[in-house]
Amino acid sequence: MRRRRVLLVFVYVVSMVFAGGGVAAAAPGSSAGSSDLFGGQGCSTELFDGDRRLGPQTLSDLFPVAEQLAGYRRTGDLTAEQFLTKYWDPTVLPRGSYKYPSEGSSPLSEDIVNTGS
Repeated sequence: MRRRRVLLVFVYVVSMVFAGGGVAAAAPGSSAGSSDLFGGQGCSTELFDGDRRLGPQTLSDLFPVAEQLAGYRRTGDLTAEQFLTKYWDPTVLPRGSYKYPSEGSSPLSEDIVNTGS
């Protein structure tokens, strides 16, 4: 029983050492500003177009986020205003919400494609 407890504590400590920094570095709004050994940067604290709904001005170029964002265009072919007009619903209380496909449908289902919702 004692061996098991020691092993669990060891695994916990090791996981906190190796995983804790990566999570904190990727957290949006961090005033510390993260960087790696090669000069990469985490997300900026400034907002894209000054709007919290669009996220940080500068997205992280640190692994693994940089790979996940390769080719990413935040608003596609739309301006920020067009994107928010199309995908933001200000009537949802308390502070509005993005528009999501209805339950049981996918973004490519016929009702979404045909109605443009």
